[in-house]
Parts: sequence; structure tokens; C-alpha cells
Amino acid sequence: MVVQGSRRLALEVIEAARLLVEKELNTLSSGNVSAICRREGFIVMTPSGLGKHDLSLRDLVYYDARRKVFLGSRKPTREYRLHTLVYEINEKAGSVVHAHSPATIVVHAARGIEALREAQLVENEYVVGRISEIEPAPPGSVELAERVARATLYSDVVIIPNHGVVAVASTPLEGVERILALETVAIHIVRETCVKTLVARIFE
Repeated sequence: MVVQGSRRLALEVIEAARLLVEKELNTLSSGNVSAICRREGFIVMTPSGLGKHDLSLRDLVYYDARRKVFLGSRKPTREYRLHTLVYEINEKAGSVVHAHSPATIVVHAARGIEALREAQLVENEYVVGRISEIEPAPPGSVELAERVARATLYSDVVIIPNHGVVAVASTPLEGVERILALETVAIHIVRETCVKTLVARIFE
């Protein structure tokens, strides 16, 4: 189903989900994307159990934020609690994007959040925004939803250790851009570390 007046928002959710797979930030079935229309009081989000690379308008799930009920026949992403709670407590959030960002998670595990924050790259300065980390919690749990939602009040990208990242933004594509930029920073750190190790070995 397609909620009246939601077509543009829904198409951007579809495009964001497709890009995350195309850029290898998610597998076909992992990650999730949503956006909110506050004027009409509904959230549109990706479904559970379908490949994110080839979604159609009828595949999306709608949530009536005023009545707190799902609309349509599709099962929502298992992280629906995370999405709905972010919008509930963070009035500035227009979209929530969750990806599994392999390089970002590796760098965070190996070097910590400061390595990502302190990288001197334009992506950090102009695109990524504020980065935070939370204590891990089971995927889909109330605990995870609460921790991420609280963190979005003071950050633009939240790192969930050994799991993934969540970006809040005005639109789904802006959220994807934040995640892509952070992944670019992480890849730079990995390459820089490899080059330094290689050079050190050459001149031992």
C-alpha cells in the first residue's frame, strides 16, 4: 500500500536502501531505512525479509505515529522500535538510516571512536557530523532502541559496536551520505595503517 501524499518520501527510502546495498554497506537483507512525514503523522520504512536492492512502493511499511499502528500487510523491519523511538524523542530527525558499514566497524573495534573523530578529512568536517558510540544491545531490542534514540539527541551518527551505524538526517539520502562519508574516513584509516606498516617493514 501507499499512504496518500507519501510517494516522494517512499521513493527516497527505496533509493537509499538500494544505494546502501550497491555501496556494499549492507547485504541484500541487512540494514533498514525510514523517513517521517510529521505533518501527516506517518513513518515509512523498509520491510523485513525482502532484498533492499529491489524494493517497490508496495513493499514498504507504514506506521501511523499518532495511533501507533502499522498499516498494510508487510512485516516491518525488526528495528522498528529504534526508528519509531528516534522520531518520538528527536523532533529534528526526518530520517533514520541503519547500515552495517564494514570498514567503520573494523576501525572502531581496532582503534576506537577517537580514530574516526580525529581523522583530518573533509568528509569529517563537512558531511559526517557528530559521532557517538553506545553500549551494544541485542538487535531489535528495546534497549538498543532506547540507547540509539538518546544518542541521536547529541550526535548525527551513532556507532553500535560490532553491529553497525545509525545516521539521523533530514532525508534518507542525506543519511546515506553521512554513512558513506564515515565509511570513506574508515577506509582511509585502514589504508594509511597498511601503508605505514609496509613502509616500516621495508626500512627495518
